[in-house]
Amino acid sequence: MAQFIKHIGVNGNQKKVVVVFREIPNDSDHALVIPTDSLPQLYHEDLLKAIESVNCQDTMDPSEYLFRQLFHDGTNMLNTIHQKGWMVKVPTKSVAMTPRPGVNINLVDLNRELKQIGNEQAASGATRSSDIARNVPTPPPVVESAKNPPGVLDDVQLAAKFRAQANSFESEVIRLREEAEKLDPKSVVAAVQEKLSPLPATEVKRGRGRPSKNAETV
Repeated sequence: MAQFIKHIGVNGNQKKVVVVFREIPNDSDHALVIPTDSLPQLYHEDLLKAIESVNCQDTMDPSEYLFRQLFHDGTNMLNTIHQKGWMVKVPTKSVAMTPRPGVNINLVDLNRELKQIGNEQAASGATRSSDIARNVPTPPPVVESAKNPPGVLDDVQLAAKFRAQANSFESEVIRLREEAEKLDPKSVVAAVQEKLSPLPATEVKRGRGRPSKNAETV
């Protein structure tokens, strides 16, 4: 039996697509997807490997994971996908998903079900707000300007995405440093002492040749 992979569906032409954003804010009738057949071979392999990874399969928003991954050439996945124009805007009704093995569902119906689940969980207080947010991810708004072809993610929107990711990473770094200092305070003290320790005295070297007359008479 074929392996079940989240975030992958088919479009109206029965071509495989990676669904990066299940819907667009203020435009729930459209999604942002990557038609995998249009990708160069190495990029295609890198993308599918990232999507099929355990970490990506554990999230409801693949864009968060793709933002932290690199292609084989060292470029950021989400940024490269945007710059190359590989991510396109399509009607949600034209995409079919497989939320469970052997079950096909239109993306419109899947989005509706996930929203209903999120609303029920929020009303009952059964889960944390962060869990609900993961179930119903809301990507930043897509702005289509004259300089961008229709359906391509705008630079301003992508920059906002990167800033939000950077802020979350910075907060995590600060938290990890605080945890490290609690676990090993000696390293902090040693680092401070090293900064405060006096520099070694510098020996004055005597120059070559006969000492001066004044030096001989002393």
